[in-house]
Amino acid sequence: MRRSLFFVLAHLSTLSAALSSRRPKVPISVKVVKTPTEITQLADLRYDEWIRDWEDDIEGGIVQNLSNSNSLSAKVPSRYAFRMATAEMFEERSGGATAFLAKLEGIAGAVGAAELSKVEFEGTLQSAPDEKFEDSKTRLYVTDVVTCSQHRRKGIASALMDALESRAFEIHGSNTLLFLHVKPENTALHFYTSDNRGYFVPREEHLTGINWDRLEENAGTDGKQILLCKELTKKPVVVVGTGFGGIKKSKPPAKKFKKSKKR
Repeated sequence: MRRSLFFVLAHLSTLSAALSSRRPKVPISVKVVKTPTEITQLADLRYDEWIRDWEDDIEGGIVQNLSNSNSLSAKVPSRYAFRMATAEMFEERSGGATAFLAKLEGIAGAVGAAELSKVEFEGTLQSAPDEKFEDSKTRLYVTDVVTCSQHRRKGIASALMDALESRAFEIHGSNTLLFLHVKPENTALHFYTSDNRGYFVPREEHLTGINWDRLEENAGTDGKQILLCKELTKKPVVVVGTGFGGIKKSKPPAKKFKKSKKR
């Protein structure tokens, strides 16, 4: 009887694995935000995800100092107001930032977004009065990475980062450094520092000549956050509609996750 049960369970396990391997993989397309419709989709995605997180923080008591009477409704902007603010900010940052949208086949709205920007590095370059600081590196900041909570674990974040890194390399070449901040408790920390993604805590040579306090101020970081960096050494090969999540890429050698020197 035990032996029969064992074979039944083994058969079910094999069948489950086979069915899982045959499960269709939904193609992900990533494009640069340009049109008014795409700006609206960007705003709606951010509104749905960020406002939901903000409301959760209030209900959990994380956000304090709110009045008791209609405090939540008074603090949360309307969707229309958020769309208008997003469009205005998009226009203001258009000279130095590029926003990306991810879409799933068969889904109407955007399922992910990210932004690649040089705006946060404005005014951060340091040079002593008596010496010339020469620097040929291009530094870009990755910000506002968000994925739809209803479509997690489908490779959306990876597709966004692949497209973002590919564009950075295409425009600025191999002498490019990407930076981002992530909270220590955020599960995204493991995503970024994985061998596949290749981000690491910057070393001294990556920090020289930059006012990092000014960067944090420009980026609007709050609380304790970890600064991560990635050197672009090889352009990812992005092929829409093939592979998992519609992405194939050639991976650069990953840097190890090491602690930086105290700065």
